[in-house]
Parts: sequence; structure tokens; C-alpha cells
Amino acid sequence: MTQHTELIILGQGIAGMFAALICAEHGYHVKIIGMPAPAKGAMQLAENSFECVQALHSKTAQQTGKKILESGYRLHGIDILRLNDSAALTALQHPEGRYYAAVSKAQLIQRLKDQCSRQDNITFYEAFAQSGIVHYDRTHAQIVTTDNVLHQAEFVLGADGPKGLSRRLIHSSPPIVDYAAMRAEISSDMLPGFYADRQSRLLLGQKCHLVSYPFADAEKVNIVFCAEDQHLRAGWQDFYFSENPALHALKDERIDWHKTEIMAPFTSALWRYQRLTLIGDAAHMMPPHLAQGAGQSFEDIAILDEMLATYSLEKAFDQMALKRNKHAAFIASKAALTGKVMRLGGAGATMRNHILNIGGQDLLENWMGDVWSYPHKRPATSNLPS
Repeated sequence: MTQHTELIILGQGIAGMFAALICAEHGYHVKIIGMPAPAKGAMQLAENSFECVQALHSKTAQQTGKKILESGYRLHGIDILRLNDSAALTALQHPEGRYYAAVSKAQLIQRLKDQCSRQDNITFYEAFAQSGIVHYDRTHAQIVTTDNVLHQAEFVLGADGPKGLSRRLIHSSPPIVDYAAMRAEISSDMLPGFYADRQSRLLLGQKCHLVSYPFADAEKVNIVFCAEDQHLRAGWQDFYFSENPALHALKDERIDWHKTEIMAPFTSALWRYQRLTLIGDAAHMMPPHLAQGAGQSFEDIAILDEMLATYSLEKAFDQMALKRNKHAAFIASKAALTGKVMRLGGAGATMRNHILNIGGQDLLENWMGDVWSYPHKRPATSNLPS
């Protein structure tokens, strides 16, 4: 007997699998279509992610979220330094009550997948979606995977990122900017000891910047270096890291760097199109300048959970899209402006560093205050994870 499926979710990332847990707990049968998401390195989760988990009504999703937060390696603050010599520009120390941690991507994705696999009304189909029809003139949405299998459901939730099928059915992909990221997950024993300090470090250079922070109980360090794409060719490490002795270890040939395109920030004005709704990176592309890619997905699923407590699946998607669109667009615009400041060169970079040196702490706290605060939070029901 074929199981009736109310919802197909495209994508095995954070937004897709969290949404599956929530929809399943609200009684819907869900099929997750897609291949496992890339899971190298780590991500930073701020207090808005904590507040979203606290706001969840779905017990399974909340328990899973709490375990994810508890697995995070707590970071005590953010140091901003000059790239060429590591001279301090400013610092922002997190107060004791603020959740801010580095979470392993692999651990997060695996925990979500394990929990989804335990639910009777969630199934996985591991293949890429290649085409689809989501119009109301059909009795069901139809998705065809790369193995030419047809999948049908009443609705589709697109959580397959900015280049996935779901976006292509509504919009084109966001444009790629001429600024790219080199990412690496490095064992702490390959680096000087200060890389394992409980700090997130942002080093600002001339039209480039580097972010580093420890994770996995400081056994590993996540490094992201961003610069103009044209300069990230063979030998780029020598070009950027030779001047500062603190960065010499990053020239080690054993380090496995992965280049990632950076897309222009984009928040869709249209998250819903007939039987298809976008969520996560498919709905809002966050450049990696505010560490809010995952955080904004947490906000999506918290609102979706709240709406499903009151409305039908279709109406809940409508309300989630309406409530999230404006705030996600605001955060994306902040991320874009932050990226422009980080990319400054010449006199602009000198002025940026001077301003940070004079009043950087207050400036950072004000700039990040509304980024880290979930606008729909409710009083916490448990203490922050240690």
C-alpha cells in the first residue's frame, strides 16, 4: 500500500530536516528528497538560535535543537584584528547570559538526520530533484528525481539552497559576487595554541578578511578566508599570509582548502508559488559576513512551528512566508553592508580600522543587537547550555 504524502521537502540541510521534524510532529507525512548536505567545518550559532529553540512547540524538534546547542563549543567573544600584523582593533565580549557557540556542521546534520530517521511519518529518498510541476491545476505537486522517478505530494517545501530546483521553479539563482571564500577545517595540533582560544577572530586586511574559531571542544579550528576571486589562485596563501607570522601556519601544504562561491545577498519577495514554498537558503541567501545563514533558518522553522499550531499546512506556509520575509530581508541587507565594509581597501580600509579602534565595541554591540535577537522570542523555559 502506498503511503499518502502531504509534503515533499527538497533538501537534507538544516532547514529541510528541522521542518520535516516539525511537520511530522504536527501529523503530516513527509518525504525528504535530496542528497546529504556538505558537512565540513563549523558554523557559529548566536542567541537568536537559542531563542528559536526555546520557542518551539514541537517537543521532538525542541529536544533535538537543545542537543545541538549543547554540543556547541561556547565562544567568549569576538576579537577584531588587523590582518597584516594581528594588531587589535576592537573586541566584543559576550556576557554570561548570551548564547554564542561554534557547532560542527557534520554533527548537526547527522543529529537531525538520525532524529528524522526515527520518525514513522518521515521517509528519505536520496536523489537530486531535476524537474517539477507545482501548479494548482494538478491534483498534486510532482517532482521528478535524477533517476527518473516521479514523486507526488499535496505541497512542496523547497529547502535545497540558492541553486536548487525549488528556486529555479520561482526565481533565478542569486548572482555570484567577485569575492570568494577559502574554507578549511584544521586540527588544532597543526596550529599555534592561540587558535584554540574560546574566541571568534576576525582579521581585516586590504580587500580581504579572515575568520577563525575553534569547535569540537577545541580539537579543530574553522578557518574562512575571503578575498577577490581573481587573487585566489595557486600560491594565494603566500601572497596573503606571509606578512603576519601568526598566519604562517596556514600556509601548511597539508591543509585542505575548499573554495566556495559567495552569492549576492538575496531575499525572495515571493516565498510561495502555488504548491511550492521556499525556506532556508532557498528563500534568503545570507553571505557569510554576519554568521547568520543557520540562524535565519532556525528562525524560519520556529515561525513555521508556531503557525502549524494554529493553521493548516498550506495556511501555515502562507503565514510563515509573510512573517519571515521582512526580517530576513533586513538581515540580508545588513550582511551585504557588513561585507562591503570588510572588503574595503586603501584609504577606506584605513578609515574603517581607525573607527573600529576608537569606538568599535559600542558600534559592534549596536550593529549586532537586532541580528542576534529573535523578534518573536518568548521567556526561556530552561537555562542556557554551558
